[in-house]
Amino acid sequence: MAGLTIYCPFCGQLNADFVGQISNIKRAVYVDCPEANNWEKTEKETLQEKGIKPMTNEERLAQLKGQDKSQGKLF
Repeated sequence: MAGLTIYCPFCGQLNADFVGQISNIKRAVYVDCPEANNWEKTEKETLQEKGIKPMTNEERLAQLKGQDKSQGKLF
């Protein structure tokens, strides 16, 4: 089980604990992407707008493995 504290940074009135369970995880890979904070749309919205088919998890993994990342060796 995982615990999470939820709060509202705007009003400060909401402060709650969430307890839940994450299941059926195929693969989780952390990739540092600070520029994502500046995106105006989600990846899904951008792909749909441009008519691009999203990459599969296997394609994403192959792309990550092929990049020389300053983040360090992922695999």
